[in-house]
Amino acid sequence: MHITDHSASGEPDSLVHDLRKIFKNTIILSGGYTEEKAALAIKNNHADLISFARAFIPNPDLVNRFQNKLPLNQPKFDLFVTPGAAGYADYPVFEESHVI
Repeated sequence: MHITDHSASGEPDSLVHDLRKIFKNTIILSGGYTEEKAALAIKNNHADLISFARAFIPNPDLVNRFQNKLPLNQPKFDLFVTPGAAGYADYPVFEESHVI
């Protein structure tokens, strides 16, 4: 089950805790998770997996950035609903340039 959980952004969401008690299959959470908050959610058994969709768009090398504690590019939200690659597929990996 994939759930958008806004508690990572500061809004408490008791639904996630209640679902974990009754749903015994895989739970994927999304909703503004940082690397630290994701690790805590998994450690506390609130989820099995965490989705990083918004973080992956501007950071095609997100795993490398997490592993090496590198800064993240920020998303270009004004380009998210426009046609073309701009704002979706034009972000550099860390070695290619400075952080945007």
